[in-house]
Amino acid sequence: MKTNLGNLFEQIDRIVEKVEFIERLLKVQIKLPKEVPKNMSLEQALEFLLEQGYPISKSQLYKLTADRKIPHRKFANRLVFTSRELLLWCDHNSQEVIINKKKKS
Repeated sequence: MKTNLGNLFEQIDRIVEKVEFIERLLKVQIKLPKEVPKNMSLEQALEFLLEQGYPISKSQLYKLTADRKIPHRKFANRLVFTSRELLLWCDHNSQEVIINKKKKS
């Protein structure tokens, strides 16, 4: 339908409806990033690692800490992880996997 002076307001209403529809679709599809705490408990670290693509179990995480293969600290007999160090650990492990695959080829 062509826009002319007679149907201008009708066309504006259609455009507004379409924009509102697009906004609703985008709000459903786009998830805002969760704010990540600087220091995390074991449970928070497990969830964080899962979000980063490293799904590991609680027992696997305990083993990694016992073997000192993942950055952590102890505070009052509790394990504490930092988001920055975990991201670096994830990045380092991703690079190791790529290097190991190249060596096998």
